[in-house]
Amino acid sequence: MTQPEFKISINPIEEAASYISDVLKERLSNSKKVLWLVPGGSAIAVSVRVAEMLKDIDCSNLIISLTDERYGDVGHSDSSFGQSISAGFEVNDATIYPVLNGENIEETVKGYNEFLNKYINEVDYAIGLFGIGADGHTAGILPGSVAVLSTDFACGYQGGKYYRITVTPEFISRLDEVVVYAVGESKKEILKDIKSEHDLISQPAQSLKQAGKFIIIKD
Repeated sequence: MTQPEFKISINPIEEAASYISDVLKERLSNSKKVLWLVPGGSAIAVSVRVAEMLKDIDCSNLIISLTDERYGDVGHSDSSFGQSISAGFEVNDATIYPVLNGENIEETVKGYNEFLNKYINEVDYAIGLFGIGADGHTAGILPGSVAVLSTDFACGYQGGKYYRITVTPEFISRLDEVVVYAVGESKKEILKDIKSEHDLISQPAQSLKQAGKFIIIKD
């Protein structure tokens, strides 16, 4: 298990974006194929800033998708990808898989799982930008949910008011690196607690320790 490395910043959006863009630029400039997963929520601001930093970089070897999405019509108001686009997220020449494609939930989850299976075996490096909830969830993996113990790379299930489509701990374990953006008073306790050992069912964010490298950027 990989213990997290903490980076404390007075400007965590810029710190996280600079770190991720440097990781991507280093590999893309050496003709490496890279998978980058982005989240929704407050971390959208980080993804948008990274995209701005990549404007002058050849991104034809960059594959982008989401850590999780909320099922619905393409571009619906609660869609993580739709909100990212509205916020200005755009990466020229990259291959982008937005998860939602107008198909029913079963086919959407199946397609996402196939995408993850394909590219995790094709890329030279895989990095994910994640958030952590005060309840210990990460991506769309809620405590006690079926996603925690799924053996697939993607899982779909009803969680709260949303039908969630998410990567699973099984997939997170295949990532070379995870970067967590976590700011605000509500995150302080979980960030202290993440260093301790807990079971995945009660604290799915523990799965982030299974990645090759684990960075937390906080205020």
